[in-house]
Amino acid sequence: PTPFFGLFELPALVAKNQAFAEQVFGNHRILGFVITVLAAMHIAAALQHYFLVKDRVMQRMLPRALGGD
Repeated sequence: PTPFFGLFELPALVAKNQAFAEQVFGNHRILGFVITVLAAMHIAAALQHYFLVKDRVMQRMLPRALGGD
């Protein structure tokens, strides 16, 4: 069973399979790394537009209350 925030337990849906679990956790780790790299690249591109290119891309994304267009 899987505890759900200490409120109750969800029943086990499948039997334990260590080999499958290791494969799934390995894929989960790789996917997490890929998402982290993509997020970092996205942030770096936004900062490049703001500091180096100096176009108004960042201002177009902000609401008007925060200085956006």
